[in-house]
Amino acid sequence: MKNGKWIQKIVCLFILILGFSFCLNGCGKKEKQDEDKESKKQETLIKEEETEDDKETIVISDLSERIKKDSYRNQTAIHDACLFKDGNLYYAFGSHMAAATSTDLWNWEIIANGVTKKNKLFQGLLGSDAYAWCGKNESNKYSFWGPDVIYNSKMRKYCMYFAVRGENGRSSICLAVADSVSGPFTFVDRVLDSGFHKEDGKKTLAGKKFGKKKLAKRGYFDKDGKFDDKNYPAALDPSVFYDADGNLWMVYGSWNGGIYMLELDKKTGLPIAIEDQKEEEIDAYFGKHILGYGNESCEAPYILYQEEQGYYYLFVSYGSISSDGGYDIREFRSENVTGPYLDAMGQSWTKEIEDHSNVGVKLIGNYCLPSNAEGYVSSGHPAVITDSDGRYLLVHHTRFDDGKEDFELRIRQLFFNENGWLVADPFNVNNIKKKEELKESGYGSRKLLGTYYIIEPGTEITDDIKKARVVELAEEGKVLGAGSDDYWEKIDGMPYANITLDQKTYQGIFIKQKDEGNDNVMVFSGICNENNQAIWAVKYLELGEQGNMAQ
Repeated sequence: MKNGKWIQKIVCLFILILGFSFCLNGCGKKEKQDEDKESKKQETLIKEEETEDDKETIVISDLSERIKKDSYRNQTAIHDACLFKDGNLYYAFGSHMAAATSTDLWNWEIIANGVTKKNKLFQGLLGSDAYAWCGKNESNKYSFWGPDVIYNSKMRKYCMYFAVRGENGRSSICLAVADSVSGPFTFVDRVLDSGFHKEDGKKTLAGKKFGKKKLAKRGYFDKDGKFDDKNYPAALDPSVFYDADGNLWMVYGSWNGGIYMLELDKKTGLPIAIEDQKEEEIDAYFGKHILGYGNESCEAPYILYQEEQGYYYLFVSYGSISSDGGYDIREFRSENVTGPYLDAMGQSWTKEIEDHSNVGVKLIGNYCLPSNAEGYVSSGHPAVITDSDGRYLLVHHTRFDDGKEDFELRIRQLFFNENGWLVADPFNVNNIKKKEELKESGYGSRKLLGTYYIIEPGTEITDDIKKARVVELAEEGKVLGAGSDDYWEKIDGMPYANITLDQKTYQGIFIKQKDEGNDNVMVFSGICNENNQAIWAVKYLELGEQGNMAQ
């Protein structure tokens, strides 16, 4: 009996110990599970934080050192050029009686150069009445600046409008004609004189128009009787064009009182008589004022009319022509030939504007892309023609970041963006193998993905050379390496696309082409309506897949 009781006590004690052990084990497991959950939660938070950090610190591979550098030089030193096409031959005419021809816009042959009697481009120009007002320049030589050539069907002549300049700001715009675009051109008449003072104004075309007494009362002079160059124009940089109704116009001006325009008689090529209209800023002698004030930098105007868009596009240059002068190219447009000419932000250059650098789309400034062996500086004096194949070609001169003042001719293609603004190609036209043609249906998104080198010129007038920053256009419209809110999108079935950088949207086009080193590139060129800035983005296809990865 005693043994039975001891056995019962032992069994109860065992059950009690076993139950207590199970309880302790269960609590341990619960604590362990809670610890595991907390640990996993912490790991998840850390991963999320790391992911957010990664998003903010994405770095795009800069492979610019692997990009082949080009040093394209066409050895065509033509300044202040215009472009004219006759058959399959392109003619470039510039200051100093220079001219060259090309069949491909890449290789040029100089056919004339130098303001001398031996220059076959002209016949009997030097010593003619072209210099009757301005005379010789400070170096005691004849000058010849910034020509423009147009064919006048009424006159059945090739007409060249050009400027001559002497000492003390005297200048004249002149007309010469020829039966062939290659010349020889013969002087016809002076179109306009400027830089005259009250005492010598009678010697000019203005004196001939008004007479000495009336001229003295015209308001062209300051209190000392000197020419008021802050409010009236310089007879320089003429260009001539036809408007939508077939009327002939000349736009001109350099610094001084800005840019003016005059309607011309198609039968004579000379100005049509007009009356003063002060409210409309129309002067009976100088014509209609359209841009620029106060002897601020603005010159070399050129106007292109595009019927489909319904706009007149005005191109000018700001800055100074020297390599450190910050010379650039600006764009405006208007629905009417006489203005108002507005920029992409809807601004016009009025007298109230103190800093005009923010007015006008800065189409081209100083820059250096990864494929450029040296930077391009002081590109300016723009002119545009419509080629026989419908392309719009921008011609200008440029200098280089080489410590010299050498200059050369450059030809770029222009394209319309979705908003009807002309955007420029970052590379010289290359017609040798294949023309750069815009694919009207656009490219598939996959072909547009990758690493791009972006030039952002700003709007300031500066000698700074803009270097490229690198971003990646990724899937789902992401722009990596830029701001967190930046994105890109293509317009389906069209060549248009938008890229948003720093919360500013650039409307432009994509085009696959050759750069100046003859290598394949994909190019975006666009304009922002919010800051008047034009950008270029270039993807170098020679990098292959290596250029398409963020790290």
